[in-house]
Order: sequence, then structure tokens, then C-alpha cells
Amino acid sequence: MIECGLENALELADIRQRYEYAYDAICDYLDKRFKENDYCGFKEGTCVVNRNGIGKNKTCGCCYSFHLDFLLNMRDKKLCKHLGDSGCTTQCISCKLYTCRYLAKKGISFSLYSFAGIGKIFNSKQIQVLRYNCFRPKEEIIDKLLEVKKSRMPYVLFMLLNHCKIKNP
Repeated sequence: MIECGLENALELADIRQRYEYAYDAICDYLDKRFKENDYCGFKEGTCVVNRNGIGKNKTCGCCYSFHLDFLLNMRDKKLCKHLGDSGCTTQCISCKLYTCRYLAKKGISFSLYSFAGIGKIFNSKQIQVLRYNCFRPKEEIIDKLLEVKKSRMPYVLFMLLNHCKIKNP
């Protein structure tokens, strides 16, 4: 299990503050790991996959945003607005948890379930919200976590109807 201070979140009475604390602790942990280990190997705004010419997207690696239409076709594909010269510049757990195939083949991957105490803070529906909302700011995800906490929909139906994602405006 990964230790990142989630147990302190349980001491907070205000639910929004609890979620924000846990969210920040996970993001900080992932940022630290990526920075210490330089997994993506960013140089001059380009990751190791792009520099070696082994990625599908020659200009933006896995850091591109898009929307899926009803038939799961990619629309509006573009360089993620949160990509800086040395990686991600925003706190989005979904993006930070994602690792491209290149990194996954090297054994670099992260799961929310590996964080000790995650199940004491977030229920299974909320964990799916954290996993599947790439390119979203922290505030939107926290709002969705609060909304989902109140949901009485069975988990299977929740996932089938894709209620874990924040809808596009």
C-alpha cells in the first residue's frame, strides 16, 4: 500500500475539505513520484516516447485532450492545455494516474486502490469519478464526488450509464 497521508483526511469533519485533502495528498504523491523518477523524460516540452518516435501521436504523446461522441469517435483532439514544458501543470488525479503504454510496459502504473485508506474516504462510485475525468480541474471533480456520494443508484447501473464522468458543457 502507498502511504501519502490519507489517514489525516479522516480527521476533517467537513466533507468537502476531507475530499480536497485526500485529492491533494494523492496528486502531491503522484507529482513527487513522476518528478523524482522522471518517468516521462520531458526535455524541451517533449516526452521520451515522442523523442524516440515510438508513440502514435508524434507531437503530444499521451498528453492530448479529446471528447468522445456517442459512437466513441474522438472529436476535438488537441494538445492538452495543462501540458507544460516539464509535464502536467494542473491537479487532475485522472490524468496523473494515467500512464502510456510505454511506461506501463516498463511496469510503471498507478491504482487508486493502492493508496491505503482510500476506501474509507471514497466509495466505489467516487473512485470511478476520480479515475475517469481526465482534463478536468480539481473543483469540477470535487463537485462530482459530492454529487455521487448522494447517489443511491446501484454501482453496476451507475457504470453502465456512465455517470462517473462529468458531462461536457
